[in-house]
Amino acid sequence: MWPMSQMHLLFVFVERDNEEVGEPVANYFGITGQETTVLAYTGNEDSKKFFYSGEISLDNIKLQS
Repeated sequence: MWPMSQMHLLFVFVERDNEEVGEPVANYFGITGQETTVLAYTGNEDSKKFFYSGEISLDNIKLQS
């Protein structure tokens, strides 16, 4: 795991039924369906996606330092 000082976070919210923006973004990250999705994406050369499958709440998805 990287030190918190070297981590970069990007939060993206798109409406998936928007064919110009939402659909391409969802497809890029491999998101299907209409349910709200939270995932972590490394974005480096060997990028990895980590999908969160628990209840979505601040306590459940916040970063721990």
